[in-house]
Amino acid sequence: MRWEHPRHGLLLPSTFIPMAEESSLIAELDRWVLEHSLREIGEAVISDCEDAFFLSVNLSGRHFEERDFVDAVSQIILDTGYDPESLQLEITESAAGGDLDMVRRLKALGVKVAIDDFGTGFSSLGYVKDLDVDVLKVDKSFVLGLGADPSSVAIVRTIITLAEMMDLGVIIEGIENPEQLAHLRDLGGRLVQGYYYGRPVTLENVPEILRDGPTIQERSPVRTRESTRSDESNPVLKAALRPYLPV
Repeated sequence: MRWEHPRHGLLLPSTFIPMAEESSLIAELDRWVLEHSLREIGEAVISDCEDAFFLSVNLSGRHFEERDFVDAVSQIILDTGYDPESLQLEITESAAGGDLDMVRRLKALGVKVAIDDFGTGFSSLGYVKDLDVDVLKVDKSFVLGLGADPSSVAIVRTIITLAEMMDLGVIIEGIENPEQLAHLRDLGGRLVQGYYYGRPVTLENVPEILRDGPTIQERSPVRTRESTRSDESNPVLKAALRPYLPV
């Protein structure tokens, strides 16, 4: 998600999301992003995409304090006509662990649920089993140590093995160069996300990228593919579109 500010230019999430998190604005922001993501991506992209495709949207942990949140997500899916089986909602470990019932209710809608930044919380194996999620996303902090830090290698290998044994998907975040990609292949990683594969783009450019594939730059790390759009009248428009790429 990006905010094309009329005076300050392109603002990254780290600039404004923390302030939204501290207020009730994050709830409105997330719901707006979810609705427009499903509507615009569904109409402009998925209808023309021949390959299997899903849209992944990050959600703030603040939603787990709202008892009507699952109903709101259900209504958005109904209003947009989006196939819930092609939607993945990303939540953090701490948020998911705080309300296991809400995770189950989200899954009952037919959507996939992913644990974002996995490995940075305080999970136990029993905790992962009880969560009943679909995907574990390995935090990029572990990727930075591949090839140099034995502990990072051990953690990534363990998470990949754990996911396979529990029949979960696993996505490795933060791939920035071919060396990291090679290490992940050796560890058994199959799906990755990261700057190595492409910069944020406008919605209009997404169909072309999905058709032709990303342009990989061997020397210069680039950002993961995201759909962004400038709208000075509504700063919450830039919804993240992250098709995860096979290794």
